[in-house]
Amino acid sequence: MERKELMIGNYVIYDGQVYRVTMIGQTSVMIENDTYATEAVYEDLVPILVTPEILLSNGFTDVESNLDFGMYHYYPGEGNVIEDYDLHIGYYDGKYSVRYRDDSKYGILFVHELQNVFNVFGVKREII
Repeated sequence: MERKELMIGNYVIYDGQVYRVTMIGQTSVMIENDTYATEAVYEDLVPILVTPEILLSNGFTDVESNLDFGMYHYYPGEGNVIEDYDLHIGYYDGKYSVRYRDDSKYGILFVHELQNVFNVFGVKREII
């Protein structure tokens, strides 16, 4: 992974386990999970693929899906910057894209990218 992809709070895989990024440095990051904290270089981090299961377990609703196509809906709710608007995630041909207010589209493949989109839109939600 590259430094520019990450934000504090992003989840990544390191040494086969899920960790949360707690500090970002020039050549390495500090990461922690419930039992351990450590430093890792960017090259050793593995992104977590977005899956329908991750979306559903994090507050998304399955609007329409099959093996080739999917549409998931998320309503941020009160207290979020975009509380009056919905986020939609479409799935097609192995790729996900986030739609906001039907006019913005952002391609995502990994959980940290979804976390970053939520952060940009001011959605206060922990994803994983």
